[in-house]
Amino acid sequence: MSRDDSRSENSRLYAEARQRRREAEALAHVARSLTDTLDVSAVAERIVGSVQSLFEARSAGFRLLRPDGSLVAVSADSSGAHAAPGDVLAPGMGISGPVVAEGRPAWCRDMLTDPRFRLALARAGEAQRYFTAGQIEPPGAGASGRAAVEGKAVWTRDAMHDPDIVLSETLRQSISRSGNGAILAAPLRVKGESIGTLGIGDKTGRIFSLDEIILLEAFANHAALALDNARRYAEAERRRREAEAAAELARLRQTRLETLVEVNREVSRLQPVESLLGRIAEACGRLLGSNSVGFRLLEGDDLVVSAAWGDASAAMPTPRLKIGESLSGRVAATRQPLLVTNLADDPRLLAAHREPTRRLGHRAWLGVPILAGDRLLGVLSIRTPQASGFSAEDVAVVTAFAAQAATGLENARLYRQTQEAYEDLSRTQAQFLQAQKMEAVGCLAGGMAHDFNNLLTVIRGRTQLVLQRLQPENSLARPLQVIDTTAARAAKLTQQLLAFSRKQVLEPKVLDLNEVIAGADELLRRLIPENISLMAQRTSMLGRVLADPTQLEQVIVNLAVNARDAMPRGGRLIFRTANVDVGSTAAESYPGLRPGRYVTLQVADTGHGIDAETQARIFEPFFTTKGPGKGTGLGLATVYGIIEQSGGHIYVESELDQGTTFTIYLPRVDDVTDGSPVTPRAVPVASGSETILLVEDDCDVRELAQEILEAQGYRVLGAPDPATAVRMAEHHAGSIELLLTDVVMPGMSGRAVADHVRGLRPDVKVLYMSGYTDDAIVHAGVLDPGTKLLPKPFMPESLAGRVREVLDSSADG
Repeated sequence: MSRDDSRSENSRLYAEARQRRREAEALAHVARSLTDTLDVSAVAERIVGSVQSLFEARSAGFRLLRPDGSLVAVSADSSGAHAAPGDVLAPGMGISGPVVAEGRPAWCRDMLTDPRFRLALARAGEAQRYFTAGQIEPPGAGASGRAAVEGKAVWTRDAMHDPDIVLSETLRQSISRSGNGAILAAPLRVKGESIGTLGIGDKTGRIFSLDEIILLEAFANHAALALDNARRYAEAERRRREAEAAAELARLRQTRLETLVEVNREVSRLQPVESLLGRIAEACGRLLGSNSVGFRLLEGDDLVVSAAWGDASAAMPTPRLKIGESLSGRVAATRQPLLVTNLADDPRLLAAHREPTRRLGHRAWLGVPILAGDRLLGVLSIRTPQASGFSAEDVAVVTAFAAQAATGLENARLYRQTQEAYEDLSRTQAQFLQAQKMEAVGCLAGGMAHDFNNLLTVIRGRTQLVLQRLQPENSLARPLQVIDTTAARAAKLTQQLLAFSRKQVLEPKVLDLNEVIAGADELLRRLIPENISLMAQRTSMLGRVLADPTQLEQVIVNLAVNARDAMPRGGRLIFRTANVDVGSTAAESYPGLRPGRYVTLQVADTGHGIDAETQARIFEPFFTTKGPGKGTGLGLATVYGIIEQSGGHIYVESELDQGTTFTIYLPRVDDVTDGSPVTPRAVPVASGSETILLVEDDCDVRELAQEILEAQGYRVLGAPDPATAVRMAEHHAGSIELLLTDVVMPGMSGRAVADHVRGLRPDVKVLYMSGYTDDAIVHAGVLDPGTKLLPKPFMPESLAGRVREVLDSSADG
């Protein structure tokens, strides 16, 4: 071998050694890369860079096998796949494509392995050129396709004309542009399965040596190992992130559940609706990261802002919305949740709400109906500046808050109804107790009046008899007159007690209240001082009432005096009359009042008013707020008794320093004629000779009456009790022309005595005497037809005259 040949061989061997060293170093570098990082892009970049440098090739790159067997070219830079300026992606292509097509954010954990995305390839060594994202090689296409399918390295010196290489049109155009017809591709295999290829490209005609093929396969093995490790790591990372996301989701759901439970406890508590809705709005906002939550509740046909948290008040400048108006109105109309992601530009948003929406930065809006069964109660709305808006789970959470609000509102409504029912019951119980008390006091007053009338009958009767026998100049005449006058005053008080207890005898007539007020005008002006303005507001065409005119005048006078005393510094006293139709609802507001047609009389003053405690007792006898000696406490009690006995009702309304109004309801009557005309009759002569059966259980009264009648020439049979009277009527031999009997007696009433005596003596006439009537001869304050009555206390001339009148009457009841 020549020296030159030796030198040439040495050079070749040296070059080969140096190349082997470079290859070894490159492989060592790749091996170290596998332990330095699990970043697929970084490993791929190192491998591609080393391969391109070692093989002095124009290009190098990876292609990954897709599930359908096709290959997609991927970049080897650290970011995976990027598009160059000016690149155009077809709809749905790349990563940006699905974002635009689906209208929502998108992400992937590993772009190299995610089959949803089509990635662009940045060719190593030719950064100025890019393949479009649509360049995907069909299964088996090109040298890389064969390598992936056959699982071994494939090379060609001219891919465009190699009959063993099948090219897609895309590959053919790419090779034609680049001139890289010489291709060497080695499969990336993991556990015997191909996952892609590592390939190099160079100018057409290059022949790849066996050493180069073996070297590229070595690089491919390292690359496959790197990808497999990276995939394992990525899978572990994915599972870790999924676990963390699941834990975070569980924590979030737990927080939401705890918040809902806490709000549910708030709902179960009795509290004002405003406070409850404010608490729910705050909890909803904090839980979903919103600073704008508001409630609109249904009032009639309007949705009214009822509670707001954060800046919701500013975001809802219109306090009332009609159903169907703006977004909340739409929710109310459809009764379905509504999610808006472009709030400021939504055409359904009320124009007045656009400016605050933009100013506050609200981008998404969610509204949920508040329903109680099939009843709409309102709308709960929430806003957020987040472009992502609200998720389906957020909608479910807000719906749960709306349900809690509905429960709270229903609880509040039921509680309010319960309170109202309780108040009505308490009021009814109080009215019932008051009625019972008034009835008991009335019975007591009536009983007292009965006893007092018997005493006063004796006092006045005996006094009158003595006065009749004395000469006027007798020194005893004056003291006896004082006794008689005092007894007369006492008789007036007992008459007031009878009026309160509704035991007096009335003489009702069909009346016009306007005429009664006009008739009392002169008397009222004498009672009312000049510093009090007296006014009458009388309704024309006033209905008629059936009442005793004398008693009604007494009512007007008593109420006027009461008003006068309430206005020591002057004021106004107003009488008002009106026709009123009382319905069932209005009647519930007034105890004892029944639906029907009424005539009302109002007596209103501008005095100092009456407190609630006094109003509760104002009609009780002997109750007075005046000082000692300034009133008997019977004035309003008398009014109450007269009105109640006349079939009416009286009510008082007053506030301190706001005056007082008494309202009297009297049943309206259609008959405008008086059914009981009075025929004038001459005053009869009091004396007589007839036989009178006198029945009176009070000994003093009986003796007085017997003495008076016998002095007038009558024959009197005195009976101390009903049983004796019946026996005397049965056994008396002569005639009995008149039965004069007390009404209220032990054992038997006067009516029962009269029935027994008439059974024995049908022609006997009957005259009752009583200071206290009961249902025996009087009903609703009116004597039974044909019944004759002499009220106690009576004077001697009254007794004699009334007896004579009855004896001379043509008929008897």
